[in-house]
Amino acid sequence: MENKKINKMKKKILRFKLLVSFFPIDSNKDMFFIIIIYSLCIYLYFFVLIFMNCYLSINLLFI
Repeated sequence: MENKKINKMKKKILRFKLLVSFFPIDSNKDMFFIIIIYSLCIYLYFFVLIFMNCYLSINLLFI
């Protein structure tokens, strides 16, 4: 189970590196902002996943 999560994270990091390589980065500041935005997206994604899991499990309890 943990191994799958690690593999997913590795894929995401690789995808992020590809994404970054498409951006013409002049300074470290730009890179910093891209990383911040990307990490916020990841946090939001996990939050939504967790929320949906809780929501679905609560709904299943009341069926």
